[in-house]
Amino acid sequence: MTFRRVLLVLHLWAALLASVFLLLLGATGSFMVYEREVDHVLNRRLVAVRPGSPELTLTELFTRLEKAHPGHKVTEIEFSHQPDVADEVYLDPGNGAEGMVLTVDQYTGKALGDARTANTFVNSVHQFHTHLRMDKHREAAKLIVGIASFFLLFLSCSGIILWWRRKLFHINWRGSGKRINFDLHNVLGVWCSLFLFLFALTGVAMTWEGAFNNLLNRVLPAGSIPERRRMPQPPGGAAALSPDAMVTAARATLPGADVAAIGMASGKPVDVRMKFPEDRTPIGRAACWWTLIPATFSVR
Repeated sequence: MTFRRVLLVLHLWAALLASVFLLLLGATGSFMVYEREVDHVLNRRLVAVRPGSPELTLTELFTRLEKAHPGHKVTEIEFSHQPDVADEVYLDPGNGAEGMVLTVDQYTGKALGDARTANTFVNSVHQFHTHLRMDKHREAAKLIVGIASFFLLFLSCSGIILWWRRKLFHINWRGSGKRINFDLHNVLGVWCSLFLFLFALTGVAMTWEGAFNNLLNRVLPAGSIPERRRMPQPPGGAAALSPDAMVTAARATLPGADVAAIGMASGKPVDVRMKFPEDRTPIGRAACWWTLIPATFSVR
């Protein structure tokens, strides 16, 4: 059996085994491009606000929420960065009890509702795409997705090799149905091969993220990442920074980045998540960790 014949058989079997997962992951991935917009439509009662007056300062916003919910303290906030979409906060009752996740009007400080009552269709699609909704077996699901991505990587590379002999760039519409299907497969396959290769490579990288990051750090060393500082004992008379002061300090630390979320767990440094304009992740990959004193901070 020739090398080309072996490669063709492997190409066909790889396509057969991976096609179901690739089709489902491709469909859900396409949906996720618009997941935020769809989620806002499905949960309009929880996210729609009417912009008009200036946004409240964080201090004012937190004060109003904590006054409306006695015994609770705002420990997290995620900003929407859209004038007509509400922010989201976590109210902690303390004592290890479960808190409330609320959407809040950033202009009035009014809570719009409990985020846990939201329509979860979009989140379900997202979870299926990332781990097939196998919550109790995430690692196994992640491995399945990674293997499917590896098959796609093989398909994109082997397809180019198989295509190379004929180098078809046009479709013979006068041929038989089988011939037209064959030409379509060749022409569309070669034009899409680069995109398929990139999708597959990123899927493999996301599955084995740790190993992939280690490889990249060896090839393209970017320096050490600062560790999160432990909360030091504040000096006598030290006053906690206000949330607004922390936001101002974080923006000064990472010019050009905006604040995406703030976490203020008791006894831990404040975690200020930052996003640069080119960052497409939901929360942002940059962060500042602040203690009570402005001089002690870390940046990631």
